[in-house]
Amino acid sequence: MIGKKEYTNTIELQLLKKEKASLESKVFKQQQDQQLLKEKVVNLESEKETLKQLIDRAEKGSISQILLKDVKLRSNIRDEYEFEEIEDLATDIIANSQLQPALITNDNYLVSGHRRYYAVKLINSDNQSPKLKDMLENSINKPDYLVVYKLAKNSSEISDLELADLQYSENNERRSIDNFQLSKMYNSYLNKGFDQKDLVTKFKKTKGIISSIVSLKKVDPVLVRFLKEFQIFAWSKSRFIEETKSEMNDLQEQFYQNNRGIIGWKPLYNLAKQEDFSFQREIFLNLYKNRLTEQELNSEYFSETITINDSDQDKLIIINSAIKHTKEIYKLIAKLDKNPMVDNIINDIKSIEKRLSDFCD
Repeated sequence: MIGKKEYTNTIELQLLKKEKASLESKVFKQQQDQQLLKEKVVNLESEKETLKQLIDRAEKGSISQILLKDVKLRSNIRDEYEFEEIEDLATDIIANSQLQPALITNDNYLVSGHRRYYAVKLINSDNQSPKLKDMLENSINKPDYLVVYKLAKNSSEISDLELADLQYSENNERRSIDNFQLSKMYNSYLNKGFDQKDLVTKFKKTKGIISSIVSLKKVDPVLVRFLKEFQIFAWSKSRFIEETKSEMNDLQEQFYQNNRGIIGWKPLYNLAKQEDFSFQREIFLNLYKNRLTEQELNSEYFSETITINDSDQDKLIIINSAIKHTKEIYKLIAKLDKNPMVDNIINDIKSIEKRLSDFCD
């Protein structure tokens, strides 16, 4: 007959064996995940090498011209272009011709060189500024074609991710893409089945940065438009026109030089993590109010927004975060089987959420 101590030891041994088996299972799962990640990295590197080979096989020895009307468009990593930057490139093409060829597929789909495409299109349009019209009247160079290298593959043979890689490389080399465009690209990878670990490996950024940039898709589109204008003009486009009606003074010139350019991901992430657009507007005004016109500040969009100071902003961020976590707790508790205790907890959570919301009001 087994004694009590021996029985206890047997039970403990069985538990230890179960724990060991569980740990071994977890280790095996981690090894599998690591192997899958390695395979994805290998595939990404293979795609990268394929892209290099595609470019190498382009007919670079015989640069050709293609009529603009024959060029076809696919998706592009840069979803927006400011008129001013396209006009600047158009004036350069009129003065010096198109010095850098674009890249197209064998069946005439544009792979990279979208700014050049839109610049030539502007040259041949009716939507020209007096400056551009004057240049064209005094120039014999009015190209209606695009100078290109042609790949040895059709568009259907290049995947969307390969296309994004090509455009990312081209934009990185010629003109930095902003964090909103990066967010669009990262999210396109996630939608194709990649995860954030893959993006960390591919783009050599920390998981925190990748996650923050991915979240920028949550920023109010109206604020995105203003932020994109800040990157080009330092102020909103309307405020820039006001500031430059006459020659800028030293302070204006200094502000213009110091505040244009790509906005870092951190202030953008502070906006994105606020789920409510009204919170985003308040933080936006606290950061960028001095870049807007009076008309913009008094617009219906901003008129109901209360500007907050730094200390209030910190409180607002904390409270908004607390509301978010309260909602998450509510969702978890709501999954439990209903009983009086659960009902009381749910009512308490609702009460806390309301009090937090009232505090913000």
